[in-house]
Amino acid sequence: MRRALFLLVPLILSGCQSAGTGAFSIAVPVDQERKVAQYYSIHEDCSSMGSAVARIINQPLHGTVSIREGREYPNFPQSNPRSACNKETVPATLVYYRPGPGYVGTDSFDVDAILASGADRPNHINVTVK
Repeated sequence: MRRALFLLVPLILSGCQSAGTGAFSIAVPVDQERKVAQYYSIHEDCSSMGSAVARIINQPLHGTVSIREGREYPNFPQSNPRSACNKETVPATLVYYRPGPGYVGTDSFDVDAILASGADRPNHINVTVK
């Protein structure tokens, strides 16, 4: 039987963040779309367990969020058996934020991701646009 790991990786563009369920903060440049989170589930042999289903629960007030399927490099610590997977991309569900034209300030939204295992990963994402 293969063991699986379910992971939410908030991307760090600047500021603080916390992994897993909860809230994290991220900075986005004015008038530029940026990837703010990625969700993936992979086995120890780097094969995908399947796609996450991510939904926007609360929309941002000053921008837009889009969800796309893509590929990303995982970032497992050397002590994790999946660290060998860091060398190649894996299927991922990606969350992007785009601020409104010329907007500078703070924004936030909520994402709920259901991983291939059925695990639920709700996140509140705080965005600073500068």
